[in-house]
Amino acid sequence: MEFDWKTDPRSYLKPMDSNFTDYNVLLDAHMHTTYSDGVLSPKQAIDYAIANGYNAVIVTDHQTVAGSIAAKKYAEKHHSDQITVITGMEYTCCRIHMNLIGINKSVAVTPPFPSDDELRDVIDKVHDMGGLVIVNHIPWSNATMLPWNDARLPNNPTREQLLDWGVDGFEV
Repeated sequence: MEFDWKTDPRSYLKPMDSNFTDYNVLLDAHMHTTYSDGVLSPKQAIDYAIANGYNAVIVTDHQTVAGSIAAKKYAEKHHSDQITVITGMEYTCCRIHMNLIGINKSVAVTPPFPSDDELRDVIDKVHDMGGLVIVNHIPWSNATMLPWNDARLPNNPTREQLLDWGVDGFEV
């Protein structure tokens, strides 16, 4: 699959604050590849990002850093002057999804319904590795599914708990 177009988002994206200078970084902060449930290979994901004007991506496949490492190697070899790839993985369980950003080693996945202590251990381990923890798509996680109106991810920790545990941010 080839992407034979080039989009310049700066031609139509304008800062909300008129005092803000031109955008320096256009980042896709949550990208999957075929190493988990994405449809593009790491090479295709990077080529697609470049074709659409991104100059930075965070590749976070579910449960592994392998896709992000492959994407980073490809980008550094073929597009080092066009895009920065930040490695990571999406920690996925039945309680929460979190992007673990800036790590180069996969974090072991806990049981499907980890305890609060197990989630805190994951956050601490990522910080010990020099990474950041960003909680993903809370509105989706807390939304209900028909026909039972059960939350998609039951027993999702509250924002207050997550902040207390040391998460670094929330995806919006």
